[in-house]
Amino acid sequence: MRIQHRYLSFEKNQRLLINWFHISTGEYQYPQPEDEHGYLRATFNLDNYCSNCGIGRIQNAPFRLRTTPKQPNNQFWGLHWIHDAVFVRSQAKRILEMEHVRGISFSKPVLNKKGEEVEDLWQMHIQTELSQGIDDHNLSKEICEYMEDKKSIEAGPPKLIHYCGRVKNNFPRRGAITFSQSSFQNMPDIVRSNEWFGSGGMAMQLPIVSKRIKQLVEKNKLKGLAFVPIFEERLE
Repeated sequence: MRIQHRYLSFEKNQRLLINWFHISTGEYQYPQPEDEHGYLRATFNLDNYCSNCGIGRIQNAPFRLRTTPKQPNNQFWGLHWIHDAVFVRSQAKRILEMEHVRGISFSKPVLNKKGEEVEDLWQMHIQTELSQGIDDHNLSKEICEYMEDKKSIEAGPPKLIHYCGRVKNNFPRRGAITFSQSSFQNMPDIVRSNEWFGSGGMAMQLPIVSKRIKQLVEKNKLKGLAFVPIFEERLE
């Protein structure tokens, strides 16, 4: 299920200042091999990956799909379990290239059993990572560590699980995600957050686009992409 942002409330002056958006796609297939999360070993370098919190995977191979996508009207496409992987069809790819959108590259996913490239589908790789600059006033955090509580005490000694100690943010229940304005200075139109977001074993770096990309998508009536506003503030 795709991330839902609830209780967003925007003041008039905030609407005028919104220049960046967190994007998300629909989810249509599970990455392959599906059994026991085999897609992780098939698609990512896991040297710095934590299986407990999900932080640290680095893609080093194409995603593998079970079948060719069956959603012909969607120019943007996504997978279950991988919330920060964005795929595009030929029309969207062509428009992004014609408009000289910086900060991205493309590669082809493959069919798992055949090893053939998937027709009319590309993964859009985001090459630029923002510096740290998030305002966490409305964010709760998760630290990857063993937390002893009444329930865990009753269950006995903790299992042999690796806790990496890294931190990720939960999505806000009220308001919007906020970054400092300086984080976006001289940035290309498509970037990803330095910080990780999610809960439990799910972790993602936010794919973020400028207002220009939102306008391109809307002007060309490209389906399959949702936009959630990001606030910008001057952080002292």
